[in-house]
Amino acid sequence: MRSGAPCERRSGHLDGEETKRRPGPAGAGGPIRLSDIAARTGFSKNTVSLAMRGNPRIPEKTRDYIRGVAEDMDYVPNHVARALTSRRTRTIGVVLSDISNPVLTETSKVIESQLRAKGYSMLFASSSDSVAAEVEAIRMFRTRQLDGALVYPTRPQRNWPHAEEMRRAGFPIVLVTPGGEGGADLVAADEFAGARMAAIHLVEEGYRRIGVVDGDGQDGNADKLNGVRAGLRDAGLSFDEALRATPETHSPAGGFSAMERLMTGPERPDAVFLASDYLAIGAQHWCHLNGLRIPSDVALVGFDNIALSEFMPTPLTSVDFDIGHIAELAIGRLMTLIDAPGLKPPPTVTLVAPRLIVRDSSRRQRSMN
Repeated sequence: MRSGAPCERRSGHLDGEETKRRPGPAGAGGPIRLSDIAARTGFSKNTVSLAMRGNPRIPEKTRDYIRGVAEDMDYVPNHVARALTSRRTRTIGVVLSDISNPVLTETSKVIESQLRAKGYSMLFASSSDSVAAEVEAIRMFRTRQLDGALVYPTRPQRNWPHAEEMRRAGFPIVLVTPGGEGGADLVAADEFAGARMAAIHLVEEGYRRIGVVDGDGQDGNADKLNGVRAGLRDAGLSFDEALRATPETHSPAGGFSAMERLMTGPERPDAVFLASDYLAIGAQHWCHLNGLRIPSDVALVGFDNIALSEFMPTPLTSVDFDIGHIAELAIGRLMTLIDAPGLKPPPTVTLVAPRLIVRDSSRRQRSMN
């Protein structure tokens, strides 16, 4: 076999043949290097390197043998040295705004699984709904020379100066959020379409006075509110601003208090769209405590379709979107940016179509015509 070939072995059997001996544990003397594994196995350093990376050019038996020897020798890959050579750490930073949010918890698991399948690790940070913490985390990712970042921003907004700053500096970053007016790559569910779908469904079920529980101003989501307005407008109805309540927090407690304000006001809705299932949990609890029947007295529709939605006391109708697909698209876009250093392709906006999962909380029990 020629010198330098991927499967060259300096002594013993050729690759693919049965190996008769297996080295014992390595002795003391400092970190184990690839050259040490090569000396122990009889393969070239290049073959050992390819085998450790799982390169298919190396026969499977050889890969398994070399990896087994490396494990016996307590070999630990030097990712720092590899990063210096390749200029990549094969690590992606992920910022979540609220780790207590079940949607983001599930999302982080999906992202980690998909990154692992691509040979990447994940460095996680939580902004705890703080823009300052979000900015700090992104800058920390860059100073640690991570390959890029996926960011679930603290709040919906139209511009993300810190993300645009990183993009201009050549640091790949993708925001997983709706809205935005250029300057950064976005991947998200089409929340306008989802809210519009929910409003149309409620009208078709016979509801006419539809309330909304969502934030306002900087903390609100214009896409969802505008989607409800559009759905009502399509049905020849208008949205009554008096039927809008802002939750103090995006939590069950926030949904509880917002529902109380809506239902004890001078104008009561006969249906309520809530910006998240998390809010809907609190809203439904308030209804049950106060003797309101769902949906006979008031219908509820949430957003996110979390696992709990199906098992609430009254199963919740909710707007669903494919977390796995959104993560796949976001990671795919990030990899495109990573693979095009210095090119700075124009930012893109990718919206994923949602679907409405109809359950008992909005199915009309009697006609209101």
